[in-house]
Amino acid sequence: MFFILLPMLSFRDLKEKWLVECTFAEFSQYYQHIQQSAVVERRQSDIVPDVSQQTISFSYYYHGEVRVELFKLPKEVELISSTRVSLKGETGVNRESLGRFKFIDHHHNKKIEYICQMGSAKLVKKETKL
Repeated sequence: MFFILLPMLSFRDLKEKWLVECTFAEFSQYYQHIQQSAVVERRQSDIVPDVSQQTISFSYYYHGEVRVELFKLPKEVELISSTRVSLKGETGVNRESLGRFKFIDHHHNKKIEYICQMGSAKLVKKETKL
């Protein structure tokens, strides 16, 4: 019986690991997408985290129309900061202070922080063990 369950437990762990990695990859892609939209559409794009709902709202323009995409985080990834980031139209740079998106990766027991640099708006990932 134990040997039958062992592959299932291994599969579950692999699935959770994959889900966490895909979540962070998708977050980075969303960020890059709305940054490009700010430049192309010449209009401000916004990223609005909501800690209470564990969601991140990406607001941008597409062919002159406002689009809002809601990114829901899986239970393995917890959003722990709520800093709003606005990317300036035409340049795609961060308009305000240093934007930070902080997460807890419960699967790997890590704190993940994405820092949106002022000026370039480049997204830098920083990981620390809990």
